[in-house]
Amino acid sequence: MSENILVTGYAGYIGSHICKELTKQGYNAIGVDTHTVNDDVFRKYTKFRYTWDFGDDMFVDILKKHNITKVIHTAATSLVGPSIKDPDSYYTNNVSKMHNFLNSCRQAGVQRIVYSSSAATYGDGHEIFSESIVPNPISPYGRTKLIGEYLIEDYCTAYNMSGVGLRYFNVCGADPEVEFGQRSKPSHIISVAMTRAINGESMTLNGENFPTQDGTCERDYIHVVDVAKANVLALKAELNGFVAVNIGSGLGYSNRQIVDSINEFTDYKLDYNFGPARPGDPARLVCDNKLAKRTLNWVPEYSNLQTIIKTAEKWHEKLQG
Repeated sequence: MSENILVTGYAGYIGSHICKELTKQGYNAIGVDTHTVNDDVFRKYTKFRYTWDFGDDMFVDILKKHNITKVIHTAATSLVGPSIKDPDSYYTNNVSKMHNFLNSCRQAGVQRIVYSSSAATYGDGHEIFSESIVPNPISPYGRTKLIGEYLIEDYCTAYNMSGVGLRYFNVCGADPEVEFGQRSKPSHIISVAMTRAINGESMTLNGENFPTQDGTCERDYIHVVDVAKANVLALKAELNGFVAVNIGSGLGYSNRQIVDSINEFTDYKLDYNFGPARPGDPARLVCDNKLAKRTLNWVPEYSNLQTIIKTAEKWHEKLQG
């Protein structure tokens, strides 16, 4: 009999890909989200779907009903800028409701929690991010994700549970079969650039004099399918207590490389110009992912720039279809 895995935020960008990966690997995905989704593609990859708030005190009933012993928690409020303008919603969703959720997990006998954390827990001042860095988040979003890690760690220590915090870098791309992708407003340069290319628009790159190979800033981009695979591997990793690991490609792709790749690998032409660099924008932000490789036996497979761009192209064409 297939094991039931509960996924919070299953209707979201990352959660939907996780449900598909779970199904491909023989698990039953039990989806929970505050949004109601009933189309065929979600029914294909979720055995049961609940329109429910994961922080509800009665959430324990769902966990017990389906004999859940492992959960993947992706549901969160998750943008840096809005968290500065409205920290209350972030502390409510990512901390208060998270606390309630952990109590439900404890009461239901959950043994493993896989948690979607963020590179925003680190803060600024680094070019290469390793887990040895002492976290110093600079936004309410980053702080709430770090508090979530602390909560899980403390529950694991006290209540004989185990957990993995996955610190995502820039999640991008889409399901190669074009069943899932980012449905919300584009939030990083790859989705923005692809959308503008399809619409025949140009874009401005911020800064051309960074101390990088081509003068534009470099960031670590990780394909969403690689993220989904990391979540599934974290369910079965052999560990006691809690560990936080970086989920990134370990590579730096520049803004100019992204635009050039769109022009090379897609049917579109994206014109661009340069504007001033944004204040405080670092030249290079790349992760060290060796701990994730050792702990989860995980290796990114889809996070080369050509695959990222081609899958983003197919998805955004479908959205505008």
